[in-house]
Amino acid sequence: MTPSLRPIALAGGQILRALPLVRLTWPRVDQRGWEEFVAFIRNRAGGDGAGVIALGDEANYLSGLIVYESEHDLEEGRVLTLHLFTAVDLVNSLAPIHSLYRTATAKADELGCGGLQVRLHADQAAIAVHLRALGLSERAGYLWKKLATAPA
Repeated sequence: MTPSLRPIALAGGQILRALPLVRLTWPRVDQRGWEEFVAFIRNRAGGDGAGVIALGDEANYLSGLIVYESEHDLEEGRVLTLHLFTAVDLVNSLAPIHSLYRTATAKADELGCGGLQVRLHADQAAIAVHLRALGLSERAGYLWKKLATAPA
């Protein structure tokens, strides 16, 4: 039986509860990096336009996480960007992915966003397959290169 999952908004010191989930996909992320990332996203969006939502079960075990931000897309207008989408399932169920998706679309509706875009790590191909099955499609990609840190 799949446990019942509910969204839990995380703020302040509560975001540290989600660090183990973050490290499943990004193992090199430390506490400081996680806190700085969340603070950056929240400060950039201001107000309720950004945040962290985890999925918790009856025992408060976290099995999913999104970091969201309302942004303005040049073509689509207001969209909800999920900078981080991580789901863990220990009972071979798609429930965490589906619950996160429903949570994200509800947040997009609440914020007046007409679209949803999800950024996934290269190692999250399985999640991408499930999100495509829920109606998401690939529209853009990122090319990336690490640059040397500029002197202060």
